[in-house]
Amino acid sequence: MVADEISRLGARTVVTATGTDLSALGDGAEIIEIDPADPEAAAEAELPEAATGEQAVPVTLLVDPELELPAQALAAAVVEAAGGSVTEIPGGALGRSSESVAAVTEAAGDDAAVGVLALGESFGAADDFADALARTAGTPELPGGGVTAFPGRRMIAAYGSPGVPSLGILGEQGLEESIARVQELAAEYADLGEEPVIPAFEIITTIASSEPGGDGDHSRELPVESLQEWVDAAGEAGVYVVLDLQPGTTDFLTQAKLYEELLLAPHVGLALDAEWRLEPGQKHLEQIGSVSAAEINEVAGWLADLTAEHGLPQKLLILHQFSHSMISDRQDVDTSRPELAITLHADGHGAPGTSSRPSTACSRTSRKGSSWRGRTSTTRIPRCSPRSRPTRSSRGPGSSRTSELVPVRPGRCARAGERRGAALITPAQPARRCARSSPIGMLTTVSTSTAR
Repeated sequence: MVADEISRLGARTVVTATGTDLSALGDGAEIIEIDPADPEAAAEAELPEAATGEQAVPVTLLVDPELELPAQALAAAVVEAAGGSVTEIPGGALGRSSESVAAVTEAAGDDAAVGVLALGESFGAADDFADALARTAGTPELPGGGVTAFPGRRMIAAYGSPGVPSLGILGEQGLEESIARVQELAAEYADLGEEPVIPAFEIITTIASSEPGGDGDHSRELPVESLQEWVDAAGEAGVYVVLDLQPGTTDFLTQAKLYEELLLAPHVGLALDAEWRLEPGQKHLEQIGSVSAAEINEVAGWLADLTAEHGLPQKLLILHQFSHSMISDRQDVDTSRPELAITLHADGHGAPGTSSRPSTACSRTSRKGSSWRGRTSTTRIPRCSPRSRPTRSSRGPGSSRTSELVPVRPGRCARAGERRGAALITPAQPARRCARSSPIGMLTTVSTSTAR
């Protein structure tokens, strides 16, 4: 069949891998053999000039330079000989950087489903490739570049609510000063790893309240108009924004929909703080709240659909959890939607030596064979500055914390240190305490309070 097809095409020269049996072709074609295992020989091979006519073949081959594929040099030679182009995408991550997004957008042209090929398993399943191209090409980018939130970046977030200093460092100063402060904080981490470090706000958007309020849900919802200025200014300054929900006795989806207008911005994600999710009749601080995987999945499905419908980049969805009871069926959370980067924030509170226990306990609750993708780790929270000693008993609705959101490599733990009262993450180090089979999609490992 191969001989018949080559004959039908009228090929006079055939380039093939060394050792291929083409005896069926007879003597009618010139055979050039290239050893796929020897890239240098492939590059130096003398190939005949290919006639491409007046217009090159509109084909782009995406290759991952980090993969050692014997066929890669041969495939690239064939595409280029046909007048196509070859583009390198490190790690096969189409949306990780501005450079990769620009390359994919140019390759996709008017139709992402036509004319783009990829070689290597790092690009994902073949059936999903066209959708991945469509989600990348021409999509608005995130702060720091790219259209995928994690992996490939770190986020350093100032937590709190505008104008309320008691709830966190974000509320200790005005808007422009908050932007400058979190940018300075992020800059302290810039030299600690290869990933770009992105400043972020985690804004407590609905605040847990001891009073039931007009709607009786023990949660005070901030008006969209009061947050719009913060969201707009943050986007212009390259600061990512996470809207944190403390819903009281209402459900997370009901509150999330109140802020759909803000979530339509490409640099805005969502956080679900289960500590403040109450059942009817419960009151804050009398018990730790909880949420079911089913309720999380409702929010995740709605947010993923919203992201896909409006052609937005991947959104961060944070799940706050520092005890097993807060999300007891976490293994049932659906992390299959590529529009979302689901991140577990394992808060730790208490005296040095005890503050790592919550995240350690959470990491041990995972099960093998679960639907979660990605990896998790545990980390010891550093001693806070003398003026800042967070404890579980002192934490009221809307805790004060500065958080780092960072993916951690499988089977490795982040090691925390201390710097000016803020958490400092050093390069990942091996540790026996790592949860080797944990199913967390992404990880937020550090939560501390800071004092100026």
